[in-house]
Amino acid sequence: MGKPESLSKMFSNPFRKSSSVAATSPVSPQQQSAKSQPSASQSDQAAPPPPSYTEATRSVQSSSQTAAPAPSASLSTTQAHPRLTRQSVQADNDPHAFLSSFDTIFLVDDSGSMQGRRWEETRAVLKAIVPVCTAHDSDGVDIYFLNHKTKEGLDKAKGSAGTGYRGVTDPKRVQTIFDSVKPSGATPTATRLRAILKPYLTLYEEQLKQTGDETCLKPLNIIVITDGAPTDEPDTTIIQFAKVLDRLEAPPYQVGIQFFQVGNDPVAAKALKELDDELASGTNVDLRDMVDTTTFDDRAGSGSSRGGNTSTALTADTVLKTVLGAVVRKLDRVQTRRA
Repeated sequence: MGKPESLSKMFSNPFRKSSSVAATSPVSPQQQSAKSQPSASQSDQAAPPPPSYTEATRSVQSSSQTAAPAPSASLSTTQAHPRLTRQSVQADNDPHAFLSSFDTIFLVDDSGSMQGRRWEETRAVLKAIVPVCTAHDSDGVDIYFLNHKTKEGLDKAKGSAGTGYRGVTDPKRVQTIFDSVKPSGATPTATRLRAILKPYLTLYEEQLKQTGDETCLKPLNIIVITDGAPTDEPDTTIIQFAKVLDRLEAPPYQVGIQFFQVGNDPVAAKALKELDDELASGTNVDLRDMVDTTTFDDRAGSGSSRGGNTSTALTADTVLKTVLGAVVRKLDRVQTRRA
């Protein structure tokens, strides 16, 4: 693994162009005196931009007496969400209560091999899950595809990527969306994950800089449903973003990515397992755990599907239970470290 990519390189912003001042004619003493007294409007316009998050961090580290910057008036000074605990995401009378604490995104594989039964299986899962998510979050869910892209633009104010379907709250809309998308092409999982995560983490960093509160943005769960091995390298992309989250000291549950296999292709199952192993080995062992994978073998029991077991179909119940389990495990690790 190479040197970690800095946050400024990952989320670069255009530099301001400094205006040049050219001397045109001699200035009289009276004129010079007048110019030395700037007007209020000129003083306001000349105010320097606020320091970057990186600069502010260096300043705090270099002097423990440096005062923290005041929160921006344009952002809420209260927490965007309460700090999560195992108890807060589990309710005896509502197994899906945790959904209210997260924004939910589905990233759906629409490569050529998804045609037919696998496409219908995925459609059925989303149609069943959308009402459950909407009951706990009126904003609904966002749906993206690996290849198909809409004309929906980037929403920087919400940290939301474009080219997907935002705010899906109705199973009928899921039906319509899947009717309009025709599976074809490759499996560019890393490319789409990066497109989704980059604006979200850009907004998270900006709000963290202005509020000083690591709970400043609602956590995100990305549910990836795929039937095949990626044609790019999602592990590299995920490691890159995990390092950013660690550097910003974001809560361990701030971003979660769950991979679910649809179909029973053993090559795809192996690829997902290798992804899970790669993210938890070698130099990555100290990184946050933000990925979980579920293959057809995991659903039916190791090796049972090869014996003709047909109970490996992906279901909404499997997805929701797995996502909750991933959240709870992250919270348990936090409590263990604090104990």
